[in-house]
Amino acid sequence: MKLAAKARAMRDALAEKNSERKHLRGPARLHYAIADKLAMLDAGARHALTADAGFFMSHAYLAGLEPVLLHRI
Repeated sequence: MKLAAKARAMRDALAEKNSERKHLRGPARLHYAIADKLAMLDAGARHALTADAGFFMSHAYLAGLEPVLLHRI
């Protein structure tokens, strides 16, 4: 491989890594909701997001924890 071809290959590799780095450092495009109570959140969307998340993200656990966190036992 000639020197010019090696230089182009290195330039292309660095450009690709720089592009990937910029993509990873960019905005995460997250959507979030802040609510005081579980009832304020869309139940279907919350269930779809937490279906495989385990017990501590289950509706039953969070509903039981909610009164304690709100100091209304």
